[in-house]
Amino acid sequence: MKITALFVGILIAVQVSAQVTKTVEPVQPGTLFTYISAQEQSTITSLTLKGKIDARDFAFMRDNLKNLATLNMSLVQTINPYTGTEGTISGTNYTYPAGEIPAYAFYNPVLLTYKSSLT
Repeated sequence: MKITALFVGILIAVQVSAQVTKTVEPVQPGTLFTYISAQEQSTITSLTLKGKIDARDFAFMRDNLKNLATLNMSLVQTINPYTGTEGTISGTNYTYPAGEIPAYAFYNPVLLTYKSSLT
């Protein structure tokens, strides 16, 4: 009986610790990576964004936040334009327009729900 109770307690603790929520408000677009530590990159399951973002931030989320399941963008002030090779079309110098979720931003997600006030 004690082993069963211990196992259930550990299982609940693992489930609670596996659900990591974070809110980030980047002041400058393209800097989301500076707000999320290497450890958090593998544990964040729910992310709320505020502030200013661009295609580089979408590429960071797609490529580094492997356990992200929920993305709330309803408080994002702007999706800024970006021209360069660090966006969601990697290795290609591309101009991403303002106010749009860039192409391939959610390419091949396992499970992701997102909320946006931009649509």
